[in-house]
Amino acid sequence: MGLIRRRSSAEVAIVAEDLPLLSNLSVLQNVALIPQYHQGLKTKPAHQMVRELLAQAQLDHLADMRACHLTEQDVFWVKILRAAVRQAQTLLIDRPFLQSHGALDFGQLLDLLDLLARFYDSCQIFEYARHQNMYQTDRQNVRRLDPDALTN
Repeated sequence: MGLIRRRSSAEVAIVAEDLPLLSNLSVLQNVALIPQYHQGLKTKPAHQMVRELLAQAQLDHLADMRACHLTEQDVFWVKILRAAVRQAQTLLIDRPFLQSHGALDFGQLLDLLDLLARFYDSCQIFEYARHQNMYQTDRQNVRRLDPDALTN
């Protein structure tokens, strides 16, 4: 795809409940808007890049749909795609179980993050401690922070 740019060390792309999809745009337009705005990409190449990403993520059937026609799970996946194409150094995902209304498949999330890994250097997931059991995986590259280490 050749549209990867050098990342700034200060950039963070956020996936959060408080950052909704634009309701008057399709999924394709919502995601393509980011490289158009931040990288100056023209509409046609931005749409082509997003269509390829949607196909790779097996979400291409959502391309022409607006947010009101998506499930909470689909909205969450699209928000991750939208944040990833920002190509920031860090992808920050705030409370995925809240955003997906409890329907999150952690294995699918990791698969999507692996697919999008070329767009960011690190990914941080912030979640309530009570959802810790939902993040069970046998993958070796998943690092968990000890909540006690975060206190002074």
